[in-house]
Amino acid sequence: MADWLRTRMQGARLVTTGLGFIIGAPLAIWLLHLRDMAWFTPVFCAAFFFLTWYNGPLTTVIFDVVPSRIATTVVGAYLMFIHLAGDAVAFPLVGFLSDHFGLHRAVVLLPVAALAGGLIVMSAVRSFAGDVAAART
Repeated sequence: MADWLRTRMQGARLVTTGLGFIIGAPLAIWLLHLRDMAWFTPVFCAAFFFLTWYNGPLTTVIFDVVPSRIATTVVGAYLMFIHLAGDAVAFPLVGFLSDHFGLHRAVVLLPVAALAGGLIVMSAVRSFAGDVAAART
């Protein structure tokens, strides 16, 4: 998707990542509120499909905007950060919020964070071309 779109616009990898989060987050919220199990599998698959769009394109964006001599180090730091800031924090945070607001409300925080992430990634599209040019100098 990102590479196909890249032939048509600057920042396509960021757009793909942002759209994945922006489309996937409401699907995940819907999934958390589903009561009809006939919808569970298709909504789950759709949410998972869109929420995983970030993986390849965002890593490639790092290679685009970081000088090549440090790119692999930056990707390693990025992977460590997303796991420390995401995986390590999410479970205790949801547990804490669950104790105060109930599990159902606490779990909705996760797709809301994905939606916020999608909007933040989309905001980077404007400066992407300049960032790529700066990395190549």
